[in-house]
Amino acid sequence: MSAIKFHATPAGQQALLTWQFLADCESKSGKKKYAGAPITGISVGWRKVVIKNSPDSINPCAYTFWSIERILENLKRHDIYISGSERYGDPRAQLLQGTAWEAVRPQILRTLDWPALADEALLPLVDELNTAYKKTAERWANNSAVRFETFAGQERLVLTPLDRLEEPKSLKQLRERVHSLLPHPDLPDLILEINRWTGFAEAFTHISQGGSRVKDLAVSICAVLISQACNIGLEPVVQSGVPALEYDRLTWVEQNYFRTETLSLANDALVAYHTQLKLAQIWGGGEVASADGLRFVTPVKTINSGPNLNILEPDAELLTITSPATNLLDFMES
Repeated sequence: MSAIKFHATPAGQQALLTWQFLADCESKSGKKKYAGAPITGISVGWRKVVIKNSPDSINPCAYTFWSIERILENLKRHDIYISGSERYGDPRAQLLQGTAWEAVRPQILRTLDWPALADEALLPLVDELNTAYKKTAERWANNSAVRFETFAGQERLVLTPLDRLEEPKSLKQLRERVHSLLPHPDLPDLILEINRWTGFAEAFTHISQGGSRVKDLAVSICAVLISQACNIGLEPVVQSGVPALEYDRLTWVEQNYFRTETLSLANDALVAYHTQLKLAQIWGGGEVASADGLRFVTPVKTINSGPNLNILEPDAELLTITSPATNLLDFMES
C-alpha cells in the first residue's frame, strides 16, 4: 500500500479514506484496530458482511475486500488517480487552463452553441428540474407506484416495478420464423465469412516486413480477434496440428500484426462495406451509432467530426460522420 501514492477527486475522497485507513491498520495491533473505520457509501449487501454487530465491530477480511472493490471502481472512473500515470492519471490535468483555454473558448462555445456564462446554460435545466419536482409533489399522495420504507433505521425510496406485458402470439410466431430462417454458424466461421465479404484481414500487415504474407494468415488473424474480443486469451482458439492455429503462430501474429494502425484500417474496411448495404442506408447517414444498449448521435456541428467519403457526397458542405459499425463485433451484430 505504501508503494503507490493515490490521489482523489472530490468524488473519490471517501474511497481513498478507506484505503488510507487500511494502510494505517498495517502498523496497528489489537482487536480494536478497525474501530472508527470509515464506512460512508457502503451498500446494503456489503454492510451485512462488513459490520458485525455495531459500526465499531468490523469484519477485517470483508472490509478489506470492500475497500479494494471501491478503489478499483474509482480507478476505472478516474475519481482516484496516480500522479504521472498515463492510464490512471488525473483526468483534469488534460484540461486546457489559463490563457490556452481562453484562446479557444469562444470557438468552442460557438461550436457547441453554448452561452458564455455557466448560469445561463444551467438555467433551463434548473427550471425543468423544479417543474418536475413540483409535479411529483402534487401527485405524490395519489401515486401508488412510489413510497418510502424504513430499512435499518433509514428511509429509502421504493418504486413499484412495472407489470410484465405478455408477448402476443403473433410476436412469438414471428420470432420463431425469423430464428428458423437465420443460419447458426459458429463464431469463428462467421468472422471468416465476414472476411470473405470485406477482406478486412488484408489490413493487417507485418510491422517490419510490409506486405509479406504467410499461408492462411487470415485464419490466424480471425483467431486472435476472437481471443481479444471475447477476452478469453489464446488457449481456447489454439488447435494442435493446424499450422495457422498453433500457439506459437498465434502469438507471433498478435505481436507483429496487431497494432492501432492495422486495427483502424480493418475497421475502415468494415465501415466501407457496411455503408454500401441497402439496409444500412435505410437506417440513415451514419450520424447515429448504437453499442451496448446506448445510442450515440454525432451532431452536424462538432469539432470532433471528420470526413468520411464513403457515406456523404464529396461536395457536401460538412462531412461529419460517426460510423454505424465502429468495430468487428458491432459489424457482426448489424
